[in-house]
Amino acid sequence: MPVDFTPWVATVTKFKADEMNAPLTEIKDSANASDAALAGAIDGKAAADHDHDARYYTEEEVDLLIAAAGGGAESFLDLADAPAADESGLEFVDEPYHIIGFLPGALSDAQLLFKMRFSRTVRFSASLVGSQADLETAATAEMVVSLKQNGVAFGTITFSAEDTEGTFASETGASFEAGDVLTIVGPAEADTTAAGISWTLCGVRG
Repeated sequence: MPVDFTPWVATVTKFKADEMNAPLTEIKDSANASDAALAGAIDGKAAADHDHDARYYTEEEVDLLIAAAGGGAESFLDLADAPAADESGLEFVDEPYHIIGFLPGALSDAQLLFKMRFSRTVRFSASLVGSQADLETAATAEMVVSLKQNGVAFGTITFSAEDTEGTFASETGASFEAGDVLTIVGPAEADTTAAGISWTLCGVRG
C-alpha cells in the first residue's frame, strides 16, 4: 500500500520558512536602528560654515602674526624685560634668588653675621629692591650693617633707633659670579640692646 508523505512535506516546509523569517526580521530591525543612529549623528554635526564663533586662529592668520613679529622665534631674543609699545611678543622675567638668614641673640663688635660663596651668577639691583631685614629687639641708636662682595662694601642695612625694620641701600647693586663671596658684617661698635637680626636678600639668577 503506497505511503502518503504530503503532510510531512508540508510540516517541514512550514518549519523551514519560520526558521528563515525570524533572523531576516532581526536583521531588518537592526538595519533600521543603524540608519536612525547614523541620521542622529549627522544631525548633531555643526554646519559646514560654522566657525566656532571665530575664537580660533586659522593657519593663515597664525602665519601673518609670526611674520608681523619678525619671522619667527628668533625675534623674541632681543626683547627687553618689558617690551616697548611697538614690540609684539613675550615678556621675560628673571628667576628670583633669595638669601635668607637669622642670627639670634645680641651682636658683638664688627661681628661676621653671614658668609656665602656663590656657585652661580646672581645679580642684586640698586637699592636691593624687595629685600627685607628685621630685629627681634630694636637698637637704642641707629645701627648700620654692611653688605660686602669679596670684602668690598656694596650696600647697607640701616636700623633706625627703636625701629625693628631695616632699610636697604645700594647705589649700583652687585653682580656675583661663581666663586665670589658675600659677607654681612655688623657695626664696628655693636648696640648691646639690638638682638635677633634676620634678613632676606632678593636677587635674580644671572
